[in-house]
Amino acid sequence: MSADEFTRLVRAAETGNVVEGLSGADRAMLYILAAWTGYRRKELSSLTDASFDLDGTPPVVSIHARNSKRRKRDCVPLHEEVAKRFVSWRSQKEIAKGACLFTLSTPAGYPRKTAKMMKRDLAVARARWVDEGETDQEKERRSDSNFLTYQDADGAFADFHSNRHTFVTNLALSATNPKIAQSLARHSDVNLTMNVYSHVQMEQKAAAVGRLAAPPSLEVRCESDSLALRLAQDSVSGGHGSLHEHCEARQLSHLIR
Repeated sequence: MSADEFTRLVRAAETGNVVEGLSGADRAMLYILAAWTGYRRKELSSLTDASFDLDGTPPVVSIHARNSKRRKRDCVPLHEEVAKRFVSWRSQKEIAKGACLFTLSTPAGYPRKTAKMMKRDLAVARARWVDEGETDQEKERRSDSNFLTYQDADGAFADFHSNRHTFVTNLALSATNPKIAQSLARHSDVNLTMNVYSHVQMEQKAAAVGRLAAPPSLEVRCESDSLALRLAQDSVSGGHGSLHEHCEARQLSHLIR
């Protein structure tokens, strides 16, 4: 998701009702942690207070090896603003010592449908965005777009795992060294990081091209002496246009080509 889409998703979640056992504030915090750590659903569900070291420099969050997909203890530094957001969210929660911070399993032990959470919050965010259109034409244009859709026209889904893709994509867009991005994504192969989890949108491509240096300006002259002589003769004999006018016409023709 783009930065604008993710912001709208979080805002929709914050003010939303309970979905799959999680309050709106809990879902918003969960989305943020997923998109700023790259942790997977199962890894996030294992987080407790002991997973966070917020007094260190930098603050970090870690998961136990038994809860990691690659069976290693994984530690990820937290963005300063994410750490502040987490502290604020945690101060409003009453959670038993040692208990998981996010209830991503039902009382019967079945995994909650995180995709359903995303789908619901995306629908709310999208409806608000469409309604913000100032004209009927603009609202119709927004309704026909892929912005904030759960499934876009290419068949790609904005499910819960897409937050991990957002994390890796944002690392790539911030010009993070590929080896560091691979380490943060906890991939065994850098090609997986760069080619599968990194996504580039047309606006980002256009921005990259726009940052390139401008091409050299064209310096067009009437370089042929014989042509200049002929044009001068035409001018003296009452031909079609002066030498200056012919040069201007030649320059315009060259630029068009």
